[in-house]
Amino acid sequence: MQKYLIITLLAVGLTVPVGIFYAASNHQDARNECKSCTGQPGTITGLVLDADGQPLSGAEVFAVKSDSTMGKLPFTSTDEQGRFQLKNLSDGTYTVHASKEKDGYADTAFPFYSVNSPIVPQVNVNEQQETPEVTIRFKQKAPKLFGRVVDAVTGMAINNSQITLRWADNPEVYRLTGPNRPEMKGRFEVLVPPISLTIEVQAPGYKNWTYSDDGSDKHAAALKLEREETKELTVVLQPVR
Repeated sequence: MQKYLIITLLAVGLTVPVGIFYAASNHQDARNECKSCTGQPGTITGLVLDADGQPLSGAEVFAVKSDSTMGKLPFTSTDEQGRFQLKNLSDGTYTVHASKEKDGYADTAFPFYSVNSPIVPQVNVNEQQETPEVTIRFKQKAPKLFGRVVDAVTGMAINNSQITLRWADNPEVYRLTGPNRPEMKGRFEVLVPPISLTIEVQAPGYKNWTYSDDGSDKHAAALKLEREETKELTVVLQPVR
């Protein structure tokens, strides 16, 4: 069963909180749809590969039409062979994006992840002609930053903080996130590109916090994680007095 998402596409740098592109999907339905994926009019079919060139099952795939900035986005998941099929598309040019964040493959729709990201295919769809198949191959897994945000006085988790991650050499490219692990209060987890980033954390009633090498907010510094590296970060916010 093909899924649809309704979003407003934003300009470069005006990224959105983690997960906005995602909705619950029935992977079994996606597998059934793609057992015989072939080029058909009004349909985009293809394959998603991991960094080793192997089929990536359970990847989320959606297409954005070039002349549309708002509305429904065709959305599906890859089957066990890494194949997908997006049906019932109107004529036009589409850019096809993919992700599987739990395996370290960031959403190709975010400019924030454009460093070392795969080349995203553009497809011309014509309802009267077959559409050539496309392949998306991820180049590498992204580093992961995780941790928690707590009150400096009580040590209690802060659940309404906002974390801003920016490219150090181009601050206009950024991503917003925050505590996104409901089962673990105050905790966050986010993929990041393998470049230098600045990190700022804000929460109502607290002083702003900026990442630094010495753990203080007086000597701001950039953080760079290498390919597939993970780093835990504890953010301690001081209440405003």
